[in-house]
Amino acid sequence: MAGLQQGAVNMRDYLSNINEQINYFTKLKQQYENAVNNQFNEVPVNKTESLWTKIDAEVANIDKYTSDALSNDENYKSINTQLQNIVQQELLFLVRDKVEQREDGKQLLEKQLQIIKQIKSNVSDKRNKDIDLFNRFKEYSRIHPETTYEQFLTKTL
Repeated sequence: MAGLQQGAVNMRDYLSNINEQINYFTKLKQQYENAVNNQFNEVPVNKTESLWTKIDAEVANIDKYTSDALSNDENYKSINTQLQNIVQQELLFLVRDKVEQREDGKQLLEKQLQIIKQIKSNVSDKRNKDIDLFNRFKEYSRIHPETTYEQFLTKTL
C-alpha cells in the first residue's frame, strides 16, 4: 500500500513538473512572439504573402512520393539544414540570457567555458611541442641529412 501511495506522489510530482515545463515554454513562446511582433513593428510590413506561408502551402498536401523526393534532394536538404541553423541561432539569441540566469544553465555554461579554455590550452601546448620537435629535427638533419623525420621521431621519442 505504501508503494502505491509513493507512486501516486511521484506521479503527482511528475505531472507537476510537466505542468511547470509547459508553463515555462508557454511563457517562452509568448516572449518569442512578442519579440517577433516587435521586430515586425520596426520593419515595414510587406503586404505580400510571406515565403514561409508559401512554403507551408506547397508542402501542406504533398504525397509520400513527393515528400520522399524532397527528402532525397541534396539541394533541398542543404537549404533545410541551413535554415534550421539560422532558426536555432535566432532562438538561442532570444533565450541565452534566460539560460544563463538559471542556476543549472549558469553551471553548465561555466563548465563549457572551462572546457573550451582547457582544450585551447592543450591544443596550444601540443602545437608548441610539435613546432619544437620539428625545429630539433631541422637541427639534427643538418648533421644527419640522411635521417627522415620518422626515424628522428623513433630515436627521440
